Amino acid sequence: MRVGFAPALALLCALLATTMHAGTVRAEPLEGEEPIAITTRALPHFFRAGFGDSGALRYLGGLALSSHDPHLGGLSGIRFDGERFYAISDTGLWLTGRLVTDETGRPLSIEEATIAPLRDERGEPLLGKDGGDAEGLEFIGTGEQMEALVSFERRMPIRRYALGRQGLDAPGRLIPVPAVLGRLRYNRGLEAIAHISEGPLQGLTIVIAEQTLDANGHLRAAAMGARGFGFSVRRTDDYDVTDAAMLPGGDLIILERRFALSEGVRMRMRRIAAGAIAPGSLADGAVLIEADMRSVIDNMEGLAVTDTPEGPILTLLSDDNHNFFQRTIILRFRLVGEGSFNVPAPAPRP
Repeated sequence: MRVGFAPALALLCALLATTMHAGTVRAEPLEGEEPIAITTRALPHFFRAGFGDSGALRYLGGLALSSHDPHLGGLSGIRFDGERFYAISDTGLWLTGRLVTDETGRPLSIEEATIAPLRDERGEPLLGKDGGDAEGLEFIGTGEQMEALVSFERRMPIRRYALGRQGLDAPGRLIPVPAVLGRLRYNRGLEAIAHISEGPLQGLTIVIAEQTLDANGHLRAAAMGARGFGFSVRRTDDYDVTDAAMLPGGDLIILERRFALSEGVRMRMRRIAAGAIAPGSLADGAVLIEADMRSVIDNMEGLAVTDTPEGPILTLLSDDNHNFFQRTIILRFRLVGEGSFNVPAPAPRP
């Protein structure tokens, strides 16, 4: 039976609404690091209707990821150490592998992938959504000194992992959450984390809540560190922050998502100037991209910035909620300007 686009979209949105914050894994818990075979399919065009890129971002390409291993999925944060990427899942797992690209930065495949459990402070695997709902990932340092900060949306909001010395078996040391954030909403807690490595705020770490709001309806945020402080991120058009990453020079890129039954999922990125982040400030910035389901986006939750001589590359990662009708995808853009990069408005009906 042929189903019209509007009813099909409504059904899809209804199914997605039931799992946007849920997600299940139909797999046995992992005890240690294991290889995982990942198949990729190229996504050469960002807009399904064939529109080109413009303004601030140039689309480099993307990959749809699939695997017979049921552990793949639920990915919500990503960072790079050279060619090797590290991702976290909201079911308490690490995923790491080598992202193969061409000379332009276009992704070609994933090789040497492994998966392993995130661990608590005793070295025991984090199990299930309640304890292992990892959402934000950030690296501090390099080589043997490289450590990972992981923020969790539900319980035990931040852990620190000594990846450089202990690898994926590292236990997670608990980090106090800034008191200025107040009480975080359960399942709406710390969604994004980004470390500032240069500029006036060097050494501080930014954390942003997904849907824990201040008195004016904006997202609560904090700069963690010896000179730490609280601030807010302006919330507009019902978008929620899903990740953040620092640009060279100190500006902050935030990735945002909006979901409604009438339109499905939308994605937006904003660039917040370093000077907009200050004690008690309401940080806001220009929109770099806004896209809906007429593009190849899914539930975009992960964002990483890689600096290159040709300009920074932004890598986006989706959380498929372990649902058969969603996808795990990687999208890559190069930051090339200041203007916006938006899906064109639909043509008016005759």
